[in-house]
Amino acid sequence: MKQTLLTIFLLLMFLFAYNKSMSQISIGGLPLTLQYKTSYNDLKTISIDKPDMQKLMLEDELSNKAGAPYRMGLNIPVGKGIHNSGTWTTLANGDKVWRLRLMAKDAQAIGVYYDKLYIPKGGRLFLYNNNYNKILGAYTSINNSPSGVFATELTGGESVILEYDQLANVTEEAIINISEINYAYRSANSFGGSGACEVNVNCSEGDNWKPQQHGVVRISIKLNGGSYWCTGSVVNNVRKDYKPYVLTADHCAQGATLTDLSQWIFYFNYEAPSCTDPIYEGSLATKSMTGATRLAEGGNSGNTGSDFYLVILNNNIPESYNPYFIGWDRQNIPGNSGVSIHHPEGDIKKISTYGTPLVSSDWNSHTIQTHWQVYWDPTANGYGVTEGGSSGSPIFNENGKLIGTLTGGDSYCGNLTGADYYGKFYYHWNLNDSTASGRLKDWLDPDTTGVSTLNGMYYASFDFVADKTIIPVGSTVNFTDVSTGGPYAYQWKFVGATPDTSNDQNPTDILYTTCGSYAVTMRVANTDTAYQKIKSNYIMVYDEVKFYPNPADDYVWLDLQYNNFTKVKISIYNMFGMLVRTIERPLTDEKKILIDTSWLSSGMYIFKIEGDTRVSQKKVIVIHK
Repeated sequence: MKQTLLTIFLLLMFLFAYNKSMSQISIGGLPLTLQYKTSYNDLKTISIDKPDMQKLMLEDELSNKAGAPYRMGLNIPVGKGIHNSGTWTTLANGDKVWRLRLMAKDAQAIGVYYDKLYIPKGGRLFLYNNNYNKILGAYTSINNSPSGVFATELTGGESVILEYDQLANVTEEAIINISEINYAYRSANSFGGSGACEVNVNCSEGDNWKPQQHGVVRISIKLNGGSYWCTGSVVNNVRKDYKPYVLTADHCAQGATLTDLSQWIFYFNYEAPSCTDPIYEGSLATKSMTGATRLAEGGNSGNTGSDFYLVILNNNIPESYNPYFIGWDRQNIPGNSGVSIHHPEGDIKKISTYGTPLVSSDWNSHTIQTHWQVYWDPTANGYGVTEGGSSGSPIFNENGKLIGTLTGGDSYCGNLTGADYYGKFYYHWNLNDSTASGRLKDWLDPDTTGVSTLNGMYYASFDFVADKTIIPVGSTVNFTDVSTGGPYAYQWKFVGATPDTSNDQNPTDILYTTCGSYAVTMRVANTDTAYQKIKSNYIMVYDEVKFYPNPADDYVWLDLQYNNFTKVKISIYNMFGMLVRTIERPLTDEKKILIDTSWLSSGMYIFKIEGDTRVSQKKVIVIHK
């Protein structure tokens, strides 16, 4: 009984997480072993030796002094996969399951890198730890790429289980080969790992920066045999065509190979839902994408320039991630006030605030004014600074425009008044190099328009819905905006209604008192977009069915002019409730029917009207002269 209850609990927990975490790189679902409660007893395990931690810590100390990115894991070769390791099990219905456990002693978490991954249609790959408290997948044929290179996110703890489920009707063979694991030894369970002084982005300090926060991403970077945390920005371009450009720092990526970039993981919306730190990470880190291509870099990690690195993601960003394509200002004008949004030590998104104008500066004594110097301010909920993992993060001016990316500095929770240095967007634009591979200009303004500032934007679509569109006279309607790309200012027009205008996003209790078909107009506007949506004849207001003349003699007209019927059935009952006749007619455009009553005796009758959408009854009196 306990085992059954535990299984049900795990199923419910996973389904809850899955419903909220559909991802570009996975489609959700449950591993067959969880559905069928398969034992771990026959599970083959590959053990991976613990690295020399003393050596790693020494390397990290030296790297930190040299301004290198924040390493959180060591990549250890494996060279095992479905062709030479693991265990196959055939289930009673013919489905097959392959499983392999990787055990890395004392690892905080394990990430998996693949040099060959091919999943046939109908096959599904999952990764999870022993207690199923984090399940990655399912990865399917949509994750196949021509190179076969892939990477999957971290799972907490010193072991991870790979499971490939092959349904009985699948005959094509899968290819799954693990080239390396990311042995994550620090800030791997990065949730909550940053300094206590840091401020969550959804505290009051972030209230005026909601769009910008949706454009900041955490990046798990594979580089030089290690895995690193850095921060990046989804940046807009002058064509406004939603190309998935991500800007970070050159020192986060210098030396990255094509294969490395194919295994970078970009996390969207990794943030606390409120100002308070959540107790558990839960599904915060589930919106992610894998793989990018380098476009341009400059500044030699900041040693000779402004330290930028621009990539394009290998897939478009799903609209469900609600990404914001950040606007920028390429002028050499310091911000008077603003913020930086970042992922210190790979933690949930934080915000740091400055109120003193930035100062033009060099970096690392190279004498060229390539950077902005900033000092942070204390705020209502803390004292936001930067840490390892914040590298590459954006700094914004008072107009919400990106004007620099973080190279490094001296601030941290133990040194709140230390200065930080952001490579100037102005310098990124075209001063590091005169070629497309060394500047932003060619990518963010490909048509050479010469614009100096650009607004940010969300994916944009414009629409609204009503809770009902066919109503009787005297009813009210509620309208809901379903546009994307906001926030917007709204202006509604309701023909034939009271009130007939509104500036609310979701107007309610709009009253219609006259029969007819009415248009509704919604106008929306933000700093980048203005649009109008008109739905003609959207609200149909009908009256009760009408009979005239009433009292009738030899005929009566049934008037259904404002009813949305296409055909009608008329049942006539006498005063004793007995059915005396049934009439079925299609409706003409006039929506009127002439009914012969000459054969009825004088008296009162009940006419029951059955249409496509409703039933109505009326009393008709027949008096023959």
